[in-house]
Amino acid sequence: MVERMNMTNARRLAGLLHPSRQLMEIVGVASLNDTTKMFTLKSAEGRELAYFEAGCYIPVFVEIDGNVVERP
Repeated sequence: MVERMNMTNARRLAGLLHPSRQLMEIVGVASLNDTTKMFTLKSAEGRELAYFEAGCYIPVFVEIDGNVVERP
């Protein structure tokens, strides 16, 4: 019989799989064409990255001139 996960464990697992924020560091930039670049990121905190499937998007928050800008 499969044991049911209690809500505390379910919330903990959800938080591990989909944290509200992850601090990232850019470790590589490749120009794919004249208008597109590919950025390679790694955790700035040495943590495992959240799970995302192909086709998912992540919101990116960047501080530019003291303003936080968000882009998908």
